[in-house]
Amino acid sequence: MKTLALLGYFNDEVSEFVADIRKKTGMSDNISLDIPHITFAITGDVPIEKVRYAIQKFLENNNLLLLEFSSIGYFPDSKVLFLGITPSIELFHFHSGLIKFITDEDHRISPYYMPGKWVPHCSLASGKNIDFSWCSEIEDIHFPFPARIKKLSVTELDHSIGEMTHRVDFGQMTDLEDMS
Repeated sequence: MKTLALLGYFNDEVSEFVADIRKKTGMSDNISLDIPHITFAITGDVPIEKVRYAIQKFLENNNLLLLEFSSIGYFPDSKVLFLGITPSIELFHFHSGLIKFITDEDHRISPYYMPGKWVPHCSLASGKNIDFSWCSEIEDIHFPFPARIKKLSVTELDHSIGEMTHRVDFGQMTDLEDMS
């Protein structure tokens, strides 16, 4: 079985900041996709070319986003510790528009990522009981802090071999564009 994930990668400064938090808390080895990102959707076994086309069409009329991190949270059922992203009209409009483009192409979206259920976040650690003794290590984080989505990617994971088999990137911004 294969699944596709639609991911948004952050500007370099934020990616380094999140990686530093993971190191400070001892969780840098406990994350499946080690590049900090936001997940917009996960689909079932769908050809990557169909999703690629839908995203290209969507990005013709939509810009990548400026976001704001505002909290640290925990999903107890899935044992995921995360940095929470401030909900905004722009973020939910972007997400629901993206989902509409993908579902218009008859793709199956995981219920967790459907508009109205999706919780925007960047995972710090997952898959184990989190030991919160590290909290003093991150007391110096001052919320809120800004982040920019630098690019979108569609990644294909082949569960039979446990590896990412394809990745397609969209909307790469340069560091100069990121500063504007």
